[in-house]
Amino acid sequence: MFIDALEVDDVLAHLLVTEGFSSVEEVAFVPIEDLLAIEGFDEELSEELRTRAHTHLAEKEEEYAVRRSELGVADDLLEVAGLTGAMIVTLGEAGIKTRDDLADLAGDELCAAEDGLLRDYKLSEDEANQVIMAARAHWFDDEDDASDATDDSETPADDASGDEPAANA
Repeated sequence: MFIDALEVDDVLAHLLVTEGFSSVEEVAFVPIEDLLAIEGFDEELSEELRTRAHTHLAEKEEEYAVRRSELGVADDLLEVAGLTGAMIVTLGEAGIKTRDDLADLAGDELCAAEDGLLRDYKLSEDEANQVIMAARAHWFDDEDDASDATDDSETPADDASGDEPAANA
């Protein structure tokens, strides 16, 4: 993975793995000090690796954007917290093309080990449920907006006599 994504040789790729790096995202977003702590890494090499990682991730996001467009995935699905570009493409390929399509699913339909739509991303059931609830959030926002409009137009009934209610003795 590092060899192709970061355009490095086997030795450097294995060194990154040995030092605990498991993804290009980690290389891109880790504090520079973590890379500098690797024996033989100087600031120039560390910055170059981070730059290559950022470039690789940007290219992948472009690929995902093109594929989402080809699949007809709605922009509202991009607003769902917890989804990556790759996950959205996977969902689009499975026919889940809108936030409401996703919201209609159950958590296990996303993360089940054998047939979950996002099984390759190793989501826990908790994470899958959070994604589903994030997709459903706009349903509740609509209800809150309607309830706010109703609440704003109603005022508590005033006592016609103008007297304060009597205290219970």
